[in-house]
Amino acid sequence: DHLITIDTTTGEASIVGPLGFVGVIALAFDANTHTLYGFDGFSDILIRIDPATGAGTEIGPVGAIDVEGLAFDPNTDTLYAVDDNDGRLLTLETAMGASTVVGFLGSNSIEGLAFDPGTGTLYGTNASTDELITIDTATAAVTTVGTHGYGGFIRGLAFDTSSDELFACDVEDYRVIAVDPFT
Repeated sequence: DHLITIDTTTGEASIVGPLGFVGVIALAFDANTHTLYGFDGFSDILIRIDPATGAGTEIGPVGAIDVEGLAFDPNTDTLYAVDDNDGRLLTLETAMGASTVVGFLGSNSIEGLAFDPGTGTLYGTNASTDELITIDTATAAVTTVGTHGYGGFIRGLAFDTSSDELFACDVEDYRVIAVDPFT
C-alpha cells in the first residue's frame, strides 16, 4: 500500500507515501526519465509512481494475468515483465501499458527481474529451482547462473548501477540481500 525506500547497508526501511493501489507487486525504474513503474496485481494495470511522494497513477491494462517481475533497460528504453501465469517474457509499452510477448521462459515460476545496463544482462529468479538466471531479451531463452541458496522465497530483484550490485528481496525473512550475479 506504501512506497518505501530501503537502505542497502543497514536494511532500514523508510515510508515515502501511499501508492493509492493495494496490489503493487513489481517495480522497475527508468533512470533516463526518473520514472518508477509498478504493476498492480489486483487490477492488472501498469502504473507510474512518483518517487518523491509514492503516489501512483494508472497507465493502462497490461493484458497479462500474473506479472511477478519488472525490469527496465535504459539502453533501449524497454520495460520487461514476466507473466508467471504462463511463463512468458513480455515487453510493456510505457505510455499505455500494452504487452508484447518476447517468448516463453520454459517455467511459470520466474519471479523477480533486474537489468544490468553495463552488461546488458536481464536477471531473474526461479522460485521452483531456487536459481538465479539470465534471460535473453530477444528470445526469452534462460541460462542458469547458479542456486542462490534462499529457497523459493526470493521474489524481487534490483540492480544498483552506482555500486554494480544485484540485490534480492527474501520474502520469508523480510530482508534485502546482496546476490553474486556470477555464481
